[in-house]
Amino acid sequence: MTDLGDSTWAAWIEQHPSLLWWGGLFSLLTIVLPLTIGPFVLSRLPADYFGPHRDAERSVSHHPYLRWALSVLRNVLGALLVVFGLVLTVLPGQGIITILAGLTLMDFRAKRRWMRRVLRRRPVRHSVDWMRRKMGSEPFLIEEEPRSA
Repeated sequence: MTDLGDSTWAAWIEQHPSLLWWGGLFSLLTIVLPLTIGPFVLSRLPADYFGPHRDAERSVSHHPYLRWALSVLRNVLGALLVVFGLVLTVLPGQGIITILAGLTLMDFRAKRRWMRRVLRRRPVRHSVDWMRRKMGSEPFLIEEEPRSA
């Protein structure tokens, strides 16, 4: 298959119709999912989600197994969104927003501190605030980073 002429590509497509279908589906998902999941997750968070008092809060559930199962589910979904967002940083799409949505779902040490640092960047903050306003939510309340002397 060294010849890259039209007949070779046409023959290859005829031999692999499922790959063409899966590639088209992946392309569609890279457009639709970030435009729906990212704004949905980010708009459902309270405006003070990144405040310092939230760092000490833990999720409360009546049953420890349910809390564990939900934690695993949230972390897996968050990891998938982060990987998908990383792919979207090189493909057309909202990669940074998708990564932020995935990170908000995940539980790891210093998550909010790292996300506050990312959200303090003007282009990211502007995009996230615009998205939250469009979804009917207030912008995030994030204190400015203390300046070192």
